[in-house]
Amino acid sequence: MTTHVLLSGSVLTTLEPWSQSLANAGQDFVGADGSFYRAYNIGMADLIQYMSIHATVTCPLGPRIQVFIGRKTWEATQASPRGLLPSLKLDADKLLAIFQDKTITPHDLAALLGAHTASKQFFVNEKQEGKPQDSTPGICDVGIYNETLQPKPVRGTFCFLSDAVLSKDNRQTYWNKDYAAAFMRLSLLGVNNINDLFE
Repeated sequence: MTTHVLLSGSVLTTLEPWSQSLANAGQDFVGADGSFYRAYNIGMADLIQYMSIHATVTCPLGPRIQVFIGRKTWEATQASPRGLLPSLKLDADKLLAIFQDKTITPHDLAALLGAHTASKQFFVNEKQEGKPQDSTPGICDVGIYNETLQPKPVRGTFCFLSDAVLSKDNRQTYWNKDYAAAFMRLSLLGVNNINDLFE
């Protein structure tokens, strides 16, 4: 299993972010210089997890998810190694293998991809900036699964290539329950002080 901790907050605290797209997106909610999270004496890792869960819970039809606070933020002085996040251009077998290496099962991944039902893309294709991944952006429904299976993206939407190739796996049931359980597992990967966290 890969031992480097992706969920430590380091993706936004490194001095030279390896992914400018992620850095750009992250600046919207943490501030370009990190002053937002430092002002409240909270860790970047906890801030990312809390804000992700808060966004899911407050989204119409979003599932309830437990959140645990107390992660240690890795204040890196250099960028994380490249290649820790999968490319959007990989085939399904490679994508599934990468997530399986991080203990995320194919069933968990199918559930987690459901988060794209409420998302919009800004950096994958800047010519289509702001396009949602399904026709009901901002609503946690299961529409993305059916729409991703279509031969062409639904008008006005943008389908990630990785979603399209993974959609061939028809694991789309019990989305809310699966998403909540899988997200909690994902949020605790690499957290070595689980017993010190509090709900």
